[in-house]
Amino acid sequence: MEVRVSSHLGVRIDKSHELSRLKIVADLPISQAPRLSKALRGFGELDHEGFAWLDVGWIRAKSGLPDAGWNAKFEEMLQYANVHGWLRREPAMIRSHVEWSDP
Repeated sequence: MEVRVSSHLGVRIDKSHELSRLKIVADLPISQAPRLSKALRGFGELDHEGFAWLDVGWIRAKSGLPDAGWNAKFEEMLQYANVHGWLRREPAMIRSHVEWSDP
């Protein structure tokens, strides 16, 4: 699954059916990390290590119309993330790496 952030700070989810990975693809260079933080406001945040944390409820809501099969695979993704320390509770957020564009 990819969360795409345009240079104009538009956000959309692509490849929502690919639940074996999660990443943010930013059409921004790393020097513009504050702009990415602004784009994620309300459903995500960047941490001090350069990872993003995304609200699990937001992912569910923006992934289209997930069916029972999608929900089961998403739960597996969350369990995998939890085992590796990539899941927060209160509010539920999952860690994602960020792919930045070239400067």
